[in-house]
Amino acid sequence: MSSIKNSANKIHALHGFLGLPSDWTMFNFIDCPMQINHSELDFISWSQLCNSEVTLSSGKNILLGYSLGGRLAMHMLLSAPSLWDAAIFVSAHPGFDCDRDRASRVASDQKWAERFLDEPWDELMCAWNENAVFGGVPLSLRRNEKDYDRKILAQQLSRWSLGNQEYLLERLKKLSIPTLYIAGQQDKKFTALAEKFKDVGSVSIIPEAAHRVPWDQPEKFTAEINQFLMDLS
Repeated sequence: MSSIKNSANKIHALHGFLGLPSDWTMFNFIDCPMQINHSELDFISWSQLCNSEVTLSSGKNILLGYSLGGRLAMHMLLSAPSLWDAAIFVSAHPGFDCDRDRASRVASDQKWAERFLDEPWDELMCAWNENAVFGGVPLSLRRNEKDYDRKILAQQLSRWSLGNQEYLLERLKKLSIPTLYIAGQQDKKFTALAEKFKDVGSVSIIPEAAHRVPWDQPEKFTAEINQFLMDLS
């Protein structure tokens, strides 16, 4: 898989829920896969701590986040915009602007959190992968129970529920750094959200991909990142 490798650029990548830093190893333009931890903290405290721990390059530092990692990346960017030269959000939600939607999502995520504590793993993974945003596309990456702490997963679902997140879109619009928003064409929910990001920065909709864009269509995803990096240089 070809991509531009420029020593002046350093891409710091955040995985999604159930993701691992190793998810990014197939993409050679990812310099620094980051582990999502400290799940006991709220969004703001987490982003401030993570920004303080990150090792920055002397060149351009680009923040990339997928799904939950994309939401956390938005908080990192807003917490310390001067640290970052550009940002890439993949299948990431800016938050609800409606209290009813927030309450509904909190309740849904709490039910999932309870399931993640004690439901048989294989059954749980099957149920999780049936979420509509995945478009029925099977995950190419294996998720083994031994790689996780169920209590931490449940905590991430409840504490970092989308319903607990501030609506970030208006704040993102005020930033002056280059951004790219990527969504999969088969993920109707996030292609609709992508329209709102046209007031933030560049938007790309990847054909034949659902929510897991990087792994559904790695070549097309790489091409979009390459173009974004070229435009930065």
